[in-house]
Amino acid sequence: MLVICYSYDYFFYYYNYYYNNYFYYYYYYYYYYYYYTATTRLLAPHDETAYFYETTAATTTTTAGEGLTA
Repeated sequence: MLVICYSYDYFFYYYNYYYNNYFYYYYYYYYYYYYYTATTRLLAPHDETAYFYETTAATTTTTAGEGLTA
């Protein structure tokens, strides 16, 4: 009998700050999921884990309207 269970979590974070007339804002998010089976020991010594992570730096803008990529 094969039993598979899934679980996942999602996280989103937004951060911004002002420095020297520049406005920076970054955001990143990640989610992960893991599964295990009743026959895990037959598949691997440990529970299999898979995850996905992505980081994104948004384009910054200045008070003069110029753009930078942080």
